[in-house]
Amino acid sequence: MHPLRTIWSHQSLQALNQAWHQAALANSLPPDLLTRSVAILKALQKYTTHPAAQVALQRAQQQIEQHLSDHRATPSVLDIPPAAQYVPWFDPRFPYPATATDLALDAEWKKQLKAQRDQPYQRLQLALSKLPYRLAYQEAILALRAIVRRNTSDKDQALRLLYWLAASASFLESSHATPAGDLIIAALAGSTLQQLPIQYSTLGTQHLSLLTPTDIKNLEQHFGLATQHATLAAQQVQAWQRYQEQLTQLHATK
Repeated sequence: MHPLRTIWSHQSLQALNQAWHQAALANSLPPDLLTRSVAILKALQKYTTHPAAQVALQRAQQQIEQHLSDHRATPSVLDIPPAAQYVPWFDPRFPYPATATDLALDAEWKKQLKAQRDQPYQRLQLALSKLPYRLAYQEAILALRAIVRRNTSDKDQALRLLYWLAASASFLESSHATPAGDLIIAALAGSTLQQLPIQYSTLGTQHLSLLTPTDIKNLEQHFGLATQHATLAAQQVQAWQRYQEQLTQLHATK
């Protein structure tokens, strides 16, 4: 190889190594892409004889593998149910550090959401930050559908979270319509909703309005057929009645 080409190749590898490392540290690359990157780096090492290039490739591989190891050791945005750090309303300290005003669907949030249309993980985080608004639930589920379509290693978690969100959203409905997000916040503690037991086998899919036929097909293929179908309100009667009483009182004071 020509000396200048060797220098250029080495510099390119160093730049690529640095870019990979910075992207990994910033959590801007999904784990499945990092896993494929490791496989590519291993393959490149088989066809590289230049010592400096070998070192650069090995270093990049080690850094990405370390990031993947750290990633698996920490909670994922797909944890079931969503962690309070991603859903301010679920934090037992709410309305601290967030407030009900912070959860409102302002223009800036909608602008950020539009910019992340093709980035489902970032879109999911943005959507979860605004629960329990109905639009936030819908956007979170749209992001999860995109992740499921990619058929990555996150598919199982994505389907579990998609189901959990659809089920928990169904609990928030009243006998007439889904209340506005600010009313839900005033009537129900998010931590209460987060702790409700939700079981796919007994809750089923027929009474979850946010699920599409494709969602149901994916869930049944992945987790099997539910043994029965019920509403979450019917399964959690006391909690749902308390929630409805609070809604009634709030409507009466308006």
